[in-house]
Amino acid sequence: MKRILMVLAWLAACQAETIPELIQKSLQVHPDLRLADARVQSAREDAKLQGLLSDPVLSLGVNDILVTDPAARDREPMQTQSLQLSQKFPLSRRLGHAEKRGEARASLEAFVLEKRRLELAYEVRKNAYTWLKLRDESAILNEYVKVFEELERIHTLYNTESSTHYEAALESRVKEGSVRMRLSETKAAKTAAKAALTALMAGETVVSVEGNLAPEALPELARFLERLKTAPMVQIAARKAEAAEQGALSAQSARIPDLSVSLGYYQREAFDDYLAVGFSLPLNNLYGRAEGEEAKAKQEFSAAKAEEESLIDDLTAKVTALHATLASLKEQQKIQNEVLRAQQAILDGLDSRVQSRQAPLKSRYEVQAKLLESRLKLIELQYKYRLGYAGLIQLTGEE
Repeated sequence: MKRILMVLAWLAACQAETIPELIQKSLQVHPDLRLADARVQSAREDAKLQGLLSDPVLSLGVNDILVTDPAARDREPMQTQSLQLSQKFPLSRRLGHAEKRGEARASLEAFVLEKRRLELAYEVRKNAYTWLKLRDESAILNEYVKVFEELERIHTLYNTESSTHYEAALESRVKEGSVRMRLSETKAAKTAAKAALTALMAGETVVSVEGNLAPEALPELARFLERLKTAPMVQIAARKAEAAEQGALSAQSARIPDLSVSLGYYQREAFDDYLAVGFSLPLNNLYGRAEGEEAKAKQEFSAAKAEEESLIDDLTAKVTALHATLASLKEQQKIQNEVLRAQQAILDGLDSRVQSRQAPLKSRYEVQAKLLESRLKLIELQYKYRLGYAGLIQLTGEE
């Protein structure tokens, strides 16, 4: 049985994937990115169309159609067939503004794609770190069970000497049951993390995650704040403001009407054929519509600009607070490691004293139980640090 378990463990280790490998795979196969990329391409094509003239209009006309003989075209001298072509020409820079607005929207969609990439990478990191946390916790909890089993066994041996040992044996059994419940919860949570990772891989099963929760170095806050200026969320807000600005300029240009030019060829049965040229200008602002549209577009630009500035302030505050939390977690881990070293020294001393029968064996297991609890606390601190750092990456794009 042991050999079978060893072989299974070896196979799982061979199929284990690192977090960077999982992120890369998710970014290659996740359908959300294909959808976002399609929107980018669509927006780019639309931007090209915005700078083009409107399509010309070709008209065919036939007048004086006799009700009694519609096919007859030689009964009346004024019967005419006409072919007319008309084209609209903007007299302002409206098309240029429309094209720039389309380019801003295309750029916005590109940053939406990048933002989604960062979100997916965060989700992979979060679930992978959860997997690693649960793996490490399971190992410690299994040790915990053994400690309480030993404590129960020791107290049961001395049960006949004192009722205190009987109560202590029962207490150890209760604590052991509590730990086994935690193990069951850990197993269920690990299954959920595995399912989430599998979904992020577009259904490809993740067998195991390779790595650990040891904290990485925390760069200075200034580095993250500098990177925040070009972060996708900030750029999305900037492109929205840019598109709104071009919309305002386009609305301002709309006060100058578009010139429509038409050229027609007319054929008459009884007279010479002739050409006709026409020009038309709409009275755009006769009732104040153009002025109202311009005012509305300017308000939308002001709102988009204010939203951009507010977002930058909010993100700066979030990044600053998160960085401070990470610095605190790093310090807490340092303190917790010192506690663990002290507890390990006490445990080593007790081992010597137990061997020389200067201390009871139960004292050794009691100290070991506290050591295991401290290890669990360290794992929790490392997990929170890793999640927080992943959050900084998502906000700023800084690896």
